[in-house]
Amino acid sequence: MIRRMLDILVCPFDKESKLELFVIGSNAPPKDEEKIKRDLGQKSSDGHQQNKICQKIDDMESISDHHDYEEEKKNKIDAYSDDLFADAELDVVIEEGILFCNRCLRFFPIVEEIPIILPDEIRDKNRDLELLKKWSDSLPDKVVKKALPWHL
Repeated sequence: MIRRMLDILVCPFDKESKLELFVIGSNAPPKDEEKIKRDLGQKSSDGHQQNKICQKIDDMESISDHHDYEEEKKNKIDAYSDDLFADAELDVVIEEGILFCNRCLRFFPIVEEIPIILPDEIRDKNRDLELLKKWSDSLPDKVVKKALPWHL
């Protein structure tokens, strides 16, 4: 599951609550901002990245010649770097984890990149309990000991 899916996923039971994500395994990029910037610069087939770069260059050229030029330039570059880093974080693929609704207390496993969001009556209880046992050290108590439709 791509992390950016969290923006559109809601609890299927109450149809409005955002789901909280607990990541067990992912292909998260290294925390090396320079590498992320290089990688993102190469992912510009849709033109979106190129547009962001052009926008930032235009912003840089609009800075007037005054004593704050270098500081303002640095601030704009820092802000752009933050945007690139945030974009990279949203493209992380979650390989294993749990989606959790804080309103109805239901959990939904993510297995082999697929969020398994099913009604209680057709969920595989044994598989869900096995995953909870396997991941119990990496999950908060509200998921392991209190979640629905079952818990440890």
